[in-house]
Amino acid sequence: MRKIFMAFLGVVLLLSMINPAYTNNLGEAATSEGETKSTAIPVTATAALKGELTDYSTKYYKVTMPDNGELSISMANTGDSIDVSVWDSQGDDLLAILDSENEIGPMKTTMGFAKGQVIYIMIDGYGESSKYDIQLGFKAKGNFEKEPNNHIAKSQLLSLNTKTSGYVDDDMDYRDYYKFTLTKPGKVTVKLSNSKQGELYFGLMNEDEKDYDYLITNPLKSGSTSMEIGLPAGTYYMSVSGDSLSNEQIPYQLELKFTAGTNYETELNDKKAEADPIKLNSSYQGFHNGGYDNDVYSFRLTKKEKLKFSVSDSVDIMTVENGERELEWVVPEDTTSGVATKTIELAPDTYYVRINGSSSTPYNLKVQSITAALAASKVTVKNNYNKNDSVTVSGIQKENLIKVYDKSSGGKLLASKKSTGTSTTFSIKQLSQKAGKVYVTNTKAGSLESARTAVSYKAEPSAPLKASQVKITNNRAKNDVIKVSSIKKGDTIKVYNKASGGKLLVSKKSKGTSVDLSVKQLSQKAGKVYVSITRSGLLGSSKTAISYKAEPSAPLKASQIKVKNNKGKSDTITVKSIKKGDTIKVYNKASGGKLLVSKKSAGTSTTLSVKQLGKKAGSVYVSVTKSGLRESSKVKMSYKKE
Repeated sequence: MRKIFMAFLGVVLLLSMINPAYTNNLGEAATSEGETKSTAIPVTATAALKGELTDYSTKYYKVTMPDNGELSISMANTGDSIDVSVWDSQGDDLLAILDSENEIGPMKTTMGFAKGQVIYIMIDGYGESSKYDIQLGFKAKGNFEKEPNNHIAKSQLLSLNTKTSGYVDDDMDYRDYYKFTLTKPGKVTVKLSNSKQGELYFGLMNEDEKDYDYLITNPLKSGSTSMEIGLPAGTYYMSVSGDSLSNEQIPYQLELKFTAGTNYETELNDKKAEADPIKLNSSYQGFHNGGYDNDVYSFRLTKKEKLKFSVSDSVDIMTVENGERELEWVVPEDTTSGVATKTIELAPDTYYVRINGSSSTPYNLKVQSITAALAASKVTVKNNYNKNDSVTVSGIQKENLIKVYDKSSGGKLLASKKSTGTSTTFSIKQLSQKAGKVYVTNTKAGSLESARTAVSYKAEPSAPLKASQVKITNNRAKNDVIKVSSIKKGDTIKVYNKASGGKLLVSKKSKGTSVDLSVKQLSQKAGKVYVSITRSGLLGSSKTAISYKAEPSAPLKASQIKVKNNKGKSDTITVKSIKKGDTIKVYNKASGGKLLVSKKSAGTSTTLSVKQLGKKAGSVYVSVTKSGLRESSKVKMSYKKE
């Protein structure tokens, strides 16, 4: 289309040399109605423009917008040589061209205008007789692109937190410009959506058109893409340009959101002289643009401090610098936690954090001071018997947060308290029955938790077993087994029949991390035993109650079962030599399978009826469940065909 337009301009230039009256068709003196801009025919924004041009003539129409909205111009392809061009009110900006000769089918363009704006539609015929049939349409609309905005000097001002719709194409309207103003720093989120195939390019720039960041949509399908960037207060410019796969207009929607805040990276901050100042113990969000980006931050220390640097693993590399000297660096790909960290002790001075990245994913940065560790002499631990244990920490400041852990790293947080004075005491229900250690930390307001200080304490009686450590198998026709796991070599396990006093059923010292104790008979029915552990040098623990299930019922014998596969009536399974209350179940498989029938016996035998076992010979599987016991194993019983 641009080639057509350049040819059109060449024709205009040639005609101006032949006929001076043709020069600048938008401004020549009036000859007759509609032949020049000054004699343009006024029409409404919904008018139908039909006519015929003879002897290479031109016709002008003038449209005044009735409201804010979008004007559509549609032209049927008559096969004639017709060019339709749309100009602004000054005749300075050529906004669109429709060319009937080189297009197949109807042509349409849509443009947004402000209320009261005037445009001119110029129709040129390139033949002795050229017919035209043009339909105008208008739709009132808010938050839309307003022409002309094809130059940065004519950028359309957008409000923050709004959505704006517009159009671009490969021809005259291939780029739209916008601008917005921030009165305070913060994060700007831009979302660009295209509702038709065709690539859209978005650029965020300054008034010299230097890019801060950019977006490119997928040219093969509709959809949206977005970006985030931190910016200081100021005025910024945006452009949207298109590359249509079908030489048609690409409708788009531009959404602009703003979140005020001082904890965002603000472009441009690529050099130390442009570094974003940051505060210790505060989080900052940064944004790498679509290409390789270099972000620099700075802070100053007035005293020697140990600092923890944390950065998202989406960045390529982070370095800590002092003047021109690189002190430490972090390659986040070395981590798998999502965050890369580095702890450094630094003297008073000014420092810079440089973050390089090629991913457009936002990242987080935090530089935190670490509280000095407590001295072990400032911590006293009392491991009391049969009452709460205590941990006392002295020599601290008011509002310090003290924490007590059971391990040197990770582990369980046993207690946590903010001090109301220069010392604080914790009451802890149970540290451990054996001798051990607690690990205590100190955290000053606004700083990170200190390293853990290990403090030893003496032992008390053994810790009782957990029910999950003990498994009981109540066997039929052989000894029952009590298995205790997650213990230590040398631990003594004792099993009693009562919670208090009672009979010692069995006792055994472990030779490893688990032990099996054998009891001739616990009980055929479900019940409980009470298990204790005694560790070397400690008293015996309290008893842990462990429930066990009933023994399985003795399986039926084949001689007790008779199966009849009847023809023309229900099949039967008869079981004899059982007791009243026994439950008989019949399955179609040895393992799992379908329960065919179940019945509780009313006497010493019972008959179960099944509508159809099968016409052919087969097998069923029969179990018995005696009162108070578990279901027996299944007995296979074959039956003949009907």
